[in-house]
Amino acid sequence: MPRAITQREMDGVLAIPLKKRFGYFLKEVAGERELWTLLLNGGIVTMGDNDGNVFIPLWPFREFAMLFVKVEWSDAEPERIDIYRFLEKWIEDAKEESVRFGVFPTPNGGSIPVSPDDLRGYIEFELSQIEDPDCDSEE
Repeated sequence: MPRAITQREMDGVLAIPLKKRFGYFLKEVAGERELWTLLLNGGIVTMGDNDGNVFIPLWPFREFAMLFVKVEWSDAEPERIDIYRFLEKWIEDAKEESVRFGVFPTPNGGSIPVSPDDLRGYIEFELSQIEDPDCDSEE
């Protein structure tokens, strides 16, 4: 069963700088083995920037995605993604579509743009740390 996140934790996470929020995202996604995006009218919600890049928003918990629903996409629904399905299917689909990921967007603005290959590497590293936390100390 997924871990419950408190309002206090949410407020604290939203107050930290983007780089630290990215680290939080990676640890929680690897630990929970899931991540969240938004669906709207049967399709995945995307965001864009001024340079024409397209991003799929991702969050570590449903509650963070719901903050965006309340502010930006009132008709959208949070969608849970199994971490292994994400690594096998979503990463490849994003590469084929030339789409990046917008990690942890907030209603106040800002997200971390990450390429599919980079995000796969970061997540796989975090998963390896959980599956074998002593791997660095075996010398």
